[in-house]
Amino acid sequence: MFAAAERVMSARTVIMLLLSGFCLSSCVTRTERLPYRRYAPPPENESILDELRREFGWQPSSDGQGAPFYKRAAQGITSTVSGWLRSDDAPAAMTQEEREHLRQEFEQQRQEALRRLRERQAQERAED
Repeated sequence: MFAAAERVMSARTVIMLLLSGFCLSSCVTRTERLPYRRYAPPPENESILDELRREFGWQPSSDGQGAPFYKRAAQGITSTVSGWLRSDDAPAAMTQEEREHLRQEFEQQRQEALRRLRERQAQERAED
């Protein structure tokens, strides 16, 4: 019984050594550093922040007020999401009468669906 336990422990040990050897052999052991090269020569007296803005394509706001980037990004996201949610065939503004007419149509269709459901349920009860 003790010999069986030793075999299991030695098998586990061998498996752990193989796995750790595999993991260590597949690790990156050498990295290569590349020098930073600008795409274009820098303008005279460009600050680091200006260089980052230029490199990442951040443009100053067109309204001239200099709104922060996060506000412009939030406005862009809001307009994109509202564009997704807006229906192309929906009218821009509905009058109160149009809304009431649509509500009455919906209610009529709902009542008709309930009537058909009750008829079907009554028919199924009659068949049982």
